[in-house]
Amino acid sequence: MKRIVDDGHRAGEVIASLRAMFRKDSVEKSTLDLNNLIEDVLRLERADLEAHGILVQTGLTRPFPLVLGNYNQLQQVISNLVKNAADAMESASGRPRVLRVNSAVRDAEVVLVSVEDSGTGVDPKDIDGIFDSFFTTKSQGMGMGLSISRSIVEGHGGRLWASSGVGHGAVFNVQLPAFRSQIE
Repeated sequence: MKRIVDDGHRAGEVIASLRAMFRKDSVEKSTLDLNNLIEDVLRLERADLEAHGILVQTGLTRPFPLVLGNYNQLQQVISNLVKNAADAMESASGRPRVLRVNSAVRDAEVVLVSVEDSGTGVDPKDIDGIFDSFFTTKSQGMGMGLSISRSIVEGHGGRLWASSGVGHGAVFNVQLPAFRSQIE
């Protein structure tokens, strides 16, 4: 019951922050550790991932620079990428279902989070359109998740893009500026 209540509160916070984003209100940002955020998302999604036979592998760089961002919005981005990866592996057969989530420091000013699946991959003809509003390859999809995710990441001064995985699957990358203290 506590998890249901917590999920309800989290959903309300996500909706409020998305409304603020679309109204162009200033969204409350604070310094946060993306590794902790990733671990929180994977904890929330663990039961669903296990139910679908998905093995989760993480490679989280530590220590990891903080970023300045809205926790709920960035959590929504990572959650959307994880859920999309799980959906992409639904029809993959003949190979293990593996979700890899990694964090890396690109340089002193940029951090990178990648979400890689062993699914069917993204059709090369669709790679440029997958972030467009209402584009979907899912029969029950609305085509808003990746579009909203990209808007959130760009609103944080970052970049979201996709590429093909090695051999199969897809990799979604989130690049964000590392927080630099004004006191330095």
